[in-house]
Formats: sequence, C-alpha cells, structure tokens
Amino acid sequence: MNNMNPIQKLVDGIVKIGIITKSEINFLRGNLEKGEFVDLSRFIQSNVYLTIDHASEELDRLRNVFITKHNYKRYRDYGWTEDELRAIGYNGEGNPLINLECRDLIKFCGFKKIGDHIPDYLPIYNINGVAYFTANREPLILFHTIFNAYQ
Repeated sequence: MNNMNPIQKLVDGIVKIGIITKSEINFLRGNLEKGEFVDLSRFIQSNVYLTIDHASEELDRLRNVFITKHNYKRYRDYGWTEDELRAIGYNGEGNPLINLECRDLIKFCGFKKIGDHIPDYLPIYNINGVAYFTANREPLILFHTIFNAYQ
C-alpha cells in the first residue's frame, strides 16, 4: 500500500543517491510554482550535492560575479565577506584562486520562496558552509558556518 506522491518518491530517490541534477531541480521548482506540496525538509537533513558539471557551472558563475579574471574582488558589494569569498576559492587580492574539487562541493538545500502573489522558488545552495540563493543574478547569503580546520 505505497500510495506516496510521485514527486515525493523522486525526492526520496534523490536523497538516497545523494546527487541532484539541474533538470530535477527545475522539475521540483516547477511543481512548487504550480502549488504542489513537496516536503523539502529531506534536503536540509541530508547531504545532497549538485552533479559535478552543475557544481562547476555554479562555481564559475559565483567566481565571475565576485572576482575579476586577475583575481581581484569586484567593486560591487554583494555583501559577501572575505571569509565567505574563501568558500569559492578566493585567496586574497591578486593571488591565484584555490583549486576546488567540484565533487561534493555544492549542496542543494531546497528552495527559497520569493513573492506572494506570483510565487517564485529559487534554489538554495551551500558551498563550503555558505548557504545562498540567487535573485536577479545576485547571490544572496542566507547564513554561513565557516569552520576553521585548525581549531
């Protein structure tokens, strides 16, 4: 008597595997925007990562927003501190970026609902302890937990 919602079955499968594709994110987002109920708490409680290709795209996008091709911070203030920029490999003005392995780099944490009349659901990602979503092409921080590995 397994009468589980097919969307919830998909969520359970994603959580079990631990990897989510870009198309699965878009599918879930579309269903949320149509008013379907999806229990997103499973993503918060689990380690579900973007595919390597999607994580690489997202890392490149973040770096292009925040850092020039010569590894200087862009002047526009998006509210990310130097600690938070280190999450994307920033290593100080003009220094080479830290090489980040894209496997298990960016976690998918669910969606942030924007707007009341016409809801829009934006994916929430977590890269090295910095949880963010992107609105109007601006990565906005929800929270961060930067851990010092040497403590």
